[in-house]
Amino acid sequence: MNDEERKAHKLVRTPINSMHKCSDLLQPVASKRLQLLMSEFSLEKSSFSKFLRSAQLHSMALRSDAEENQILNLWISLESLIPSETKSDDASNIEHIVGSIVPFLNIEYVERLLYNLGRDLLRWNQTATKRALRSVPGQKLTEKLVKLLVIDQFDNERIALEGEFKNFHLLRDRFAHLRGVLSSPDRVIEALDAHRLRLEWQMRRIYRARNIIVHSGQAPPYTRALIEHAHDYLDSVLSTLVKLASRPKTVNSVAQGFKHVELKYANYYKSLTVKNLAFDVGNIEGLVLCRQ
Repeated sequence: MNDEERKAHKLVRTPINSMHKCSDLLQPVASKRLQLLMSEFSLEKSSFSKFLRSAQLHSMALRSDAEENQILNLWISLESLIPSETKSDDASNIEHIVGSIVPFLNIEYVERLLYNLGRDLLRWNQTATKRALRSVPGQKLTEKLVKLLVIDQFDNERIALEGEFKNFHLLRDRFAHLRGVLSSPDRVIEALDAHRLRLEWQMRRIYRARNIIVHSGQAPPYTRALIEHAHDYLDSVLSTLVKLASRPKTVNSVAQGFKHVELKYANYYKSLTVKNLAFDVGNIEGLVLCRQ
């Protein structure tokens, strides 16, 4: 092959299936979750059938290579879970869907931000990160990290960790940004409200894409990104329902699960609006990480 022929050819790799772009659990954690599901999870018959059908649609989306089938199955899986009896007469279908799903996603939003930052800190420098967190009370990484970021008592450990960033400006900026977001209850509320708005926009985009596919048979060019978001939303809802319907059992039906999460998020949000509230070591886990 001469130079001209080499220039005329290009290797094009097959794009990664959008359904496979998700966070996989480590094998021991996945095994434990599966064991919990098989031995502990139970719902009343009609709700179990609804949950099983949703899981089957999720599985169909995983097995399909067609983007149109993926996003349609994901959307139907989400929509079929949502209790119809909670829909008010003056609310549109999409408003009811968005209002039902947002509490599942917003209640874990701050903890996911903390978990992702903590994971990246450990990947960057495990020794320095563990040294900074060693004297901070807490059982989980997120519980230690939120105190390190916010509580003045741990300023020395935080400053020492920041000193290790050196020229890693991206990590330094993320650390400082999250510290600002968590600096007060008002800032946390602002973050939750902004995230809720972004979720509403994204779910409406998914709904519009679903309608375009149904009526025209054509998938919008941005469908891959929407599939990733829809998959993440569905996984969050299904995972939460499994936890609520497993030991210690909190709900007996899908409808109870949605109501439980709605009330829990409302209480979580309200707890952050108390006048003159300030974070301290004793209340920050409950207020920021929703340990209620």
